[in-house]
Amino acid sequence: MSNRFFINPIATEICQISGESAHHIVNVMRMKTGDSVILFDGTNREFTGIITETDKKVVTISIQSVIEVSREQKITSTVAVAFPKGDRQKFMIEKLVELGVDSLVPLQTQRSVVNVQPRSLEKIQRWIVEASKQCGRNQLMQIKPAVSFNDWIHGQREGPRFVAHPHDMRLTITDAIGQAQKAGAVSLTVGPEGGFTSQEIADAQNAGWSTIALGITILRIETAAIAAATFFSLPENPG
Repeated sequence: MSNRFFINPIATEICQISGESAHHIVNVMRMKTGDSVILFDGTNREFTGIITETDKKVVTISIQSVIEVSREQKITSTVAVAFPKGDRQKFMIEKLVELGVDSLVPLQTQRSVVNVQPRSLEKIQRWIVEASKQCGRNQLMQIKPAVSFNDWIHGQREGPRFVAHPHDMRLTITDAIGQAQKAGAVSLTVGPEGGFTSQEIADAQNAGWSTIALGITILRIETAAIAAATFFSLPENPG
């Protein structure tokens, strides 16, 4: 998928790529006039194009065809997570894109160690685009503004709603997946290092959220988010 590039909007006949993408085409991939590329615009459209002109700053492409290609999961998923520090953020976001998560919400909890500022969203958006180029998704995962835990649990209403909580086996993953498949949507909440406070768990349950355990061990933030997304991206009849 290394010849995939994101452009929005894409002209219907001739379009131009500039900036880092143009540099990548010319200087990294050593592509030249006559080579083919695939473009996508984040709306499940996939464009086939031919490079007609290159220079150091701009690559001109002639659009040959456009088709609708959706590589989205059957279950629409929204994941709210208390972001980890540093490079773990990028790793988590890349994997959530690959797993088909539709929307990601930075969550502010009592034990959060990272407060995602609005200026950080542009950087996160670049990570989403890069991951989408690699994995073949034509629809971009949406990154939402940061929200407090209280506002999240009382404001989110789409599909069955689950909070990851270690050792709580009252609801099995199988049952949770079944609920999500029936509804066609799911909302998942993953806490910070140290987990949610007992008051936060009680507040979530009082707001109608169910708690689920993602395994028998304690998972780091990014591992828990990836595990949760994986469970709900599995086909209905795997194998």
